[in-house]
Amino acid sequence: MKRMGDVKSRLDKLEKEIGEVKRVLIRLGSRNKKKSKNAWKNLLQASDEISRKWSGHDAVEDIRRQRAK
Repeated sequence: MKRMGDVKSRLDKLEKEIGEVKRVLIRLGSRNKKKSKNAWKNLLQASDEISRKWSGHDAVEDIRRQRAK
């Protein structure tokens, strides 16, 4: 089982990467809508793949446990 700090660190990294992808998508969207749509589709597919491979606790469950303490 991963420690809470490990999960938080991983989520922080994912959040940063998603933000970077979002900025790229905004730039691409102003240049080429089709490329932007494909990039968004790829992001969603990557997100699904990450979710399938995730072996740690569900982030929502961890937050609920923290609040219950």
